[in-house]
Amino acid sequence: MVSRNPAMAYRPWVGILCFGPFGPFFGDSMLARQSIQRRKQGFTLIELLVVIAIIAVLIALLLPAVQQAREAARRTQCKNNLKQIGLGMFNYEGTYGQFPQPGGTALLSTQALSPSPGIPAGSGLLTMVVWSLSICPYIDQANAYNAYNMNSNFYDPANSAAIMTSIPAYLCPSTPRTSNTVTESIPAASATALYGSTVALTATGGAIDYISTGNGTDMSITRCAYNDNTLTTGFRGWGTGYFTGIDAKSNTALAGNLNPPTGCTIGGITDGTSNTTMIVELAGRNTLYFAGGRPASSVTNPQAGAAGVATELGYMTNIGGGLWASPENAGSNIGGRYYSDGTANPAHRRCGEGLPLSSCYFINANNSRNNANIGRPNSDSGGLYSFHTGGAHALMCDGTVRFLSQNMSVLTFTQIVTAANGEATGEF
Repeated sequence: MVSRNPAMAYRPWVGILCFGPFGPFFGDSMLARQSIQRRKQGFTLIELLVVIAIIAVLIALLLPAVQQAREAARRTQCKNNLKQIGLGMFNYEGTYGQFPQPGGTALLSTQALSPSPGIPAGSGLLTMVVWSLSICPYIDQANAYNAYNMNSNFYDPANSAAIMTSIPAYLCPSTPRTSNTVTESIPAASATALYGSTVALTATGGAIDYISTGNGTDMSITRCAYNDNTLTTGFRGWGTGYFTGIDAKSNTALAGNLNPPTGCTIGGITDGTSNTTMIVELAGRNTLYFAGGRPASSVTNPQAGAAGVATELGYMTNIGGGLWASPENAGSNIGGRYYSDGTANPAHRRCGEGLPLSSCYFINANNSRNNANIGRPNSDSGGLYSFHTGGAHALMCDGTVRFLSQNMSVLTFTQIVTAANGEATGEF
């Protein structure tokens, strides 16, 4: 006899118990039990919701750990970038006996320079160089270096193809980007004041997140560091100068307030190579960022004011130096910012400027390369800036890479940026 229940085909004794003489005793209870077992083969709605909730909790616990691991990998890559840059700097030093000059611009002038920092009328651009261009042959970028016409300037169309090269060692992977290229555009009026050019200057090229500290510190941050509001100058870093004026008639360097650029020998860093910064992070240019990775478009702090942010944003767009071949990437005197979020009121944009000297922020405050408030486009940068939490990387003059905490003292920071100030620097 064929069983009506498929399960009984595998269990003959079940049929005997259910439909034989013992049926009244066992049949109903065993069939009910098997029916319950068949119903338990799937999940109930409550069980499914519990499983989903457990998975959601696990994801919430694991996601921050995954993000931290990714950021740790990005920080390691950024550190390796600076190590590669350090090798390039030291290979250059081994070849020429000194480090490359942070940056240099040769200006052709048809008249003597006045004592003021301005460039006289009748001037024009000759050539431009910057440390990040000079070391290209030593970081496996000889093709970009050879394609650059050293007899022309950075803005010359003859160099447009060369500067479009994107160099991985110059890009921090933590920097938010939509493109690895940056455009720098200097209006005609600013170009005249900066370089004596009668036309606007524009260039598009590969981005860079690292900048030289060769120009040292501005008086604003040194006032805070030494609690002395009477100081009128800062202290130099490992390199000096920015411009060289060339007389059009005699073809000789002009005397004036242009500070001809020079590099530096290892012996010239008398404060100690392990205690002096060389190249640091100033990431995200030519977009203006404030503390916490906030772009200028999101800043509503009333201390800055719309006009203050707009002016600083204009300077960043024009001469932020975010291109690796740009002479603006030579650096500027570090001035710091008065407020921790990187903003300031319109009258006082930098620390130590007519305000209490105790307030000075210079790491991850903002990534401005200059101070729009005082009309000096190559002075008073915001300091170091990165998209890493808690600080920024710095290549020291001995080739090591340090992570500088944004909570370090302003005195210690000033001491490690300067190269020959005769001070003993403690642990940092």
